[in-house]
Amino acid sequence: MYNYRMTPADAWTGRTDSLEDFAAFRLHQAVERINLAETQALKHYVKKGLNFAFVGFESDLGVRLNKGRPGAAAAPHAIRQKLASLPLKFDDVGFVDVGNIYATDDLTRAQKALGEIVAQLLQEGFLPIILGGGHETALASYYGHWFNKEASLGIVNIDAHFDNRPYEADGPTSGTMFRQIYDMTESQDWPYAYFVLGIQDHGNTQELFNFADETGTVYFSAQDLLGGQSNGIYNVLDSWLADLAKVHLTIDMDVFNVALAPGVSATQPFGIFPQDIMPYLTHLLKSGKVASIDVVEVSPENDQANGQTAQLAAVLLYYLMQIWAEVEQGKDA
Repeated sequence: MYNYRMTPADAWTGRTDSLEDFAAFRLHQAVERINLAETQALKHYVKKGLNFAFVGFESDLGVRLNKGRPGAAAAPHAIRQKLASLPLKFDDVGFVDVGNIYATDDLTRAQKALGEIVAQLLQEGFLPIILGGGHETALASYYGHWFNKEASLGIVNIDAHFDNRPYEADGPTSGTMFRQIYDMTESQDWPYAYFVLGIQDHGNTQELFNFADETGTVYFSAQDLLGGQSNGIYNVLDSWLADLAKVHLTIDMDVFNVALAPGVSATQPFGIFPQDIMPYLTHLLKSGKVASIDVVEVSPENDQANGQTAQLAAVLLYYLMQIWAEVEQGKDA
């Protein structure tokens, strides 16, 4: 398997309050690490009930090519370490970690390698949680659905940037994924369904806004999220979701205010706060259409010493997993 390695044991270590009382367990006590170099039979790890699967993309190659601050390759490990000691408040939920793909000099090949893993996780009934990595991770996540021929797939991007830059001249980067996905869907005559929350006017050229408009991208700015637009955004989101079978949710941590997220590839002084976006994420998850989630652009080497941005990413994921689990379990009730 191209550029694969198993997640190291120290990624899932943390505080232990009890070895017997399940009510006192923490997440690291429930996560089972899997070495895909030794086994491809993931179905043997599927437990009764719901199953989450973590997979990492150790890459800041796309960020480097996009002339951003490198460091995101270390994020999967940092986020796992912050998740590890959070309390295990999940019933009938299994957790596995299937390792990491790392990117060296061939970004597209690494993205496709991760996509193959995501495709397998989806086929086996897991809910994939992909830990980036730069935002080039989102194309890797999308490949998982592409390989499974899921044409009716929408992408919700929580981000200050469209990441729809041209790539024909200089090649793919962490800023080109959604134009690449547009071209992929056009080649198959599939719908292009792209919804962005958190756009910053100062973070995108007019050409990128023009491309978004030309391709039917639905977007709301960071200021819209703060300006009492909630009912309108919910209505637009519901209308957008109506014709889609599944949704991939990608969260770029640079959407958040620099005071909370200093360790990202491109900081945002006018960024949003978690309470600004959580109602919309909750609404999206309650649609029952979210099939996979990735979290990207945490850059540990640019973070505070206490790993503040990785902590924010981990806690955000934790609450999303709780909501996601309740929704998925409700389908079978």
